[in-house]
Amino acid sequence: MVSVLAISVSITYFLYNRFELMPTRIAIENQFEPIKNLPYPAITVCSPNQVTVSALEYFNTTLIEGNRTGLETYLPLILGFYEFISLTNQTDNLLKSFQDLLEINRFTIPDLLARTPQNCGNFLKRCYLEGKQYNCSDLFKPILTSHGYCCSFNNIYMFNGIMNVKNRNFVNRYVRATGFKKALLVVIDYEEDNAMNDTVLFGGATPVCNTYS
Repeated sequence: MVSVLAISVSITYFLYNRFELMPTRIAIENQFEPIKNLPYPAITVCSPNQVTVSALEYFNTTLIEGNRTGLETYLPLILGFYEFISLTNQTDNLLKSFQDLLEINRFTIPDLLARTPQNCGNFLKRCYLEGKQYNCSDLFKPILTSHGYCCSFNNIYMFNGIMNVKNRNFVNRYVRATGFKKALLVVIDYEEDNAMNDTVLFGGATPVCNTYS
């Protein structure tokens, strides 16, 4: 009897805490609730190729002013924008030199983040949703995340080349069919040959799933 009472008190306590965090949810979740007609979550896939050789070639031709001889050393440093790195005096000096080079050529950090990684058009080769093939650009939009420059499905936010903003043309997609063959399927190519040396740490992609869009 005491154990039943303890369990009841525990369940009540956890439900109350959940209610305080999310007032619209006051019951235990049912994992077997059908998902048909529910909105898809925001699903993001990130290429491991965040520093491309083509970006090096682009900046070699567009950075007219200043000394470009350190570009091959500078560009991989942008990986530090997405993860914690321990700065040394040498790295700090390189970053300052790179920033000076960008500023003298009137480039901004968003310009750098938009140009350096592999873009969604090259990363996403084929996209299927609910058994139908789509143009990947119709399903995915670019977005900046803690993993770098990524491609996001059913997300109200997108990267406009300057910052993440709300997509005015966003249409929330709802689940119309279920099953493995009806799932969101994406064929990717992170173009290893177009990656600068020692900048790709793994193959494939990094998936990120949010329950909101």
